[in-house]
Amino acid sequence: MALHPATKLSVVSAAYAKMKQNEDFRFQQHPGQIVNNGATRVDAEQVQQNFLARLNHAVSRSFDVTGLFRYEHRDTRTPIGLYAFAAADPTAVPPLAANRVVNNLPQNRRQQTFAVDGRYDLRQGSTFTGGVEHLRIHRSVDAPAVSLATQEQPFLSGEATQNTVRLGYRHAFSESLNGHVNLSRSEREAGPYFDFPRTAATPAPGIFPQVPGFRQFFLASRDQNKVRASVDYQATEALWVQGTVEHLQDRYPDSRYGLNRAGMTTWTLDGVYAASDRISFNGFVSFEDGETRANQYQLASGTAALPYAINPNCAVTAAAGSSSNIADPCREWSFTQNDRVWTLGVGAKSAHMGGKLTLTGDVVHARAKTNMDFTGGARNTTTRVFVPAVNMPGITSTMTDFRLGAKYDFTKESAVRLGYLFRRLRSSDPQFDLFGITSVQAYIGPGMRAPDYNVHALSVSYVYTFR
Repeated sequence: MALHPATKLSVVSAAYAKMKQNEDFRFQQHPGQIVNNGATRVDAEQVQQNFLARLNHAVSRSFDVTGLFRYEHRDTRTPIGLYAFAAADPTAVPPLAANRVVNNLPQNRRQQTFAVDGRYDLRQGSTFTGGVEHLRIHRSVDAPAVSLATQEQPFLSGEATQNTVRLGYRHAFSESLNGHVNLSRSEREAGPYFDFPRTAATPAPGIFPQVPGFRQFFLASRDQNKVRASVDYQATEALWVQGTVEHLQDRYPDSRYGLNRAGMTTWTLDGVYAASDRISFNGFVSFEDGETRANQYQLASGTAALPYAINPNCAVTAAAGSSSNIADPCREWSFTQNDRVWTLGVGAKSAHMGGKLTLTGDVVHARAKTNMDFTGGARNTTTRVFVPAVNMPGITSTMTDFRLGAKYDFTKESAVRLGYLFRRLRSSDPQFDLFGITSVQAYIGPGMRAPDYNVHALSVSYVYTFR
């Protein structure tokens, strides 16, 4: 819709969706349990509302600006019910008398995005792009009429704002050689983040959110940098090649514990060769190098504990249940995970019977290795002796995919597709294969091994296009 010869409202869309779920509850009956105030069904309901508007204005032939507004609202209307259940499956019957009692808290999310992007043609073959974006996120819950002392917080930060700046440049060096680079910087600022107070009782094992300074990464403040650069070259009429490098870096400045930083750099080289009008070949190779670092704190096994012997660099601390213990640096540890993945793929495509029949074939092979390096350590819960952490053996995996496809066009509107896939995975993970039944395997389960499997899949589909 043209508001002015140089201004167009290019996109306006709105959507309203309602989802319901009313299946019967299925659970193991135990004395003392309460499910949704005794109701037999959850009667869940969620409403989703979306709106998008985009406005474009041509300042001149070489300069245009686009504005965008997006609104998204998820409203959960599930009735609030009372639930009482045993915290773990007991071996005795009846179950433990100390059941947990909570209300379900329907969660809502409202998100608004404001963005302005511009494009300027410096000269023929050279284009600058830039933009800014502002994002607001609000999370809320439908509170029960009476809050329970045992009620847990559904999230520790209900507000967030994120500001992003984008820059880009594209240049045509010649008719056959082009390059472009894109940069972006975004800063997400979390709203007030609830920190559990330092009390005389150390948090129970595994309750990491209760450690002061711990931040859940999806709620915490974050600084993110992105860089992407690529060059594509049309060597001949039949051969096209492109090289790309991408880098992503996330940092969490307010997170003393939890995810501290994460990043990934990817190099890719791909190309297409048209051997004839009917046959073409494609191939690519990529290398991904990622790193993730998290800082953690070793929680005490209980509130009643003796001072423990530690390494010479650490002074003896108070008992595990004291408020000063939570600041003990000898309970701090961290891990850095490095992931490196090589992927190679080749494919072919051919047309037959005047273009009615198209045949395709692809092979992709990927090899990955993960190293986990640790710093710091933990105390033995019985002897209180400091035990330094050691690095994990490497985790490796290889996966090969082989695909065949065929498409036959009966008419311009209808076609049938056939597909075949063979996948082979081989992996080695010391958490499964080397340690045996240990505390690690208590989570995995005894007798389980790292995945090794073969998969065969066959697909048939009919496609009809309405015109």
